Amino acid sequence: MDRTVWGGLLAAATLTVGGACRDATAPPPNSDLIPLPLSTLAVTTSTTGTDVDPDGYTVTVDGASSQHVAANGQVLFLLLPVGNHTVLLSEVAANCAVSGDNPRTVQSLLGLLASTQFDVSCGAEPPPPPPPPGTGSVTVTTSTSGTNLDPDGYTVTLDGATSQPIGTSGTVTFTDVPAGDHSVALSGVAANCTVNAANPQTVTVPDGGNAAAQFPVGCNVRLRRGVRLERSGDRLGLERCPAGRQRRHDPRGCVGSRHLDHRVPRDLEHLQ
Repeated sequence: MDRTVWGGLLAAATLTVGGACRDATAPPPNSDLIPLPLSTLAVTTSTTGTDVDPDGYTVTVDGASSQHVAANGQVLFLLLPVGNHTVLLSEVAANCAVSGDNPRTVQSLLGLLASTQFDVSCGAEPPPPPPPPGTGSVTVTTSTSGTNLDPDGYTVTLDGATSQPIGTSGTVTFTDVPAGDHSVALSGVAANCTVNAANPQTVTVPDGGNAAAQFPVGCNVRLRRGVRLERSGDRLGLERCPAGRQRRHDPRGCVGSRHLDHRVPRDLEHLQ
């Protein structure tokens, strides 16, 4: 076949194909079938220091695609669209810190390998926090003897902060008290009564246990200013101070010689 025939056939084929491409009745091209420009992203981790996390980390791109990476390793993300991508390194141990932005933005280009590196430094694991102290309770008991007891009772105060009323012979309990040493004080004691024990007292509360504090109190009759009691055998006498010889601020004290006026039975309640 000569060149003229081959030329004619080629021209006809070209016209046929060209006409088909311009054929208005042909369906439009499907954009989903057109391949997009794609790229590859490499993420590298470099970890230094002590107590490096042996489990490594997790790399996530655009919040969707994730891969595990060693503490010192590299992973590849394939078939990524060209453009900017957000890269996050997570599951970093508490004793480690990531240098630089995290997450960070990495730009990928067509035909080029995009890359980013996360530098991580680790220190010694911090010691675990101490466990919270346990709690226990404190039981306070009062026992009052004598005459002219205070009808209002007393007040018990724990550590100078928490208080409860208590009877002249009674018991109260403080609960949920942290284990350890605590101060217990008895107040509101009448002037004619004396606490016959250390006041305040220090008690030690065991974890889950109880500590006890006891306050024995002794009370005497109440006398007018300038009058005091004098004991003689099994009887009590009244001693009256000379005029102007009373102790200031002490209704039971005298200054100077004693003048015993008379003796009375022990029951002196009517002399209040």
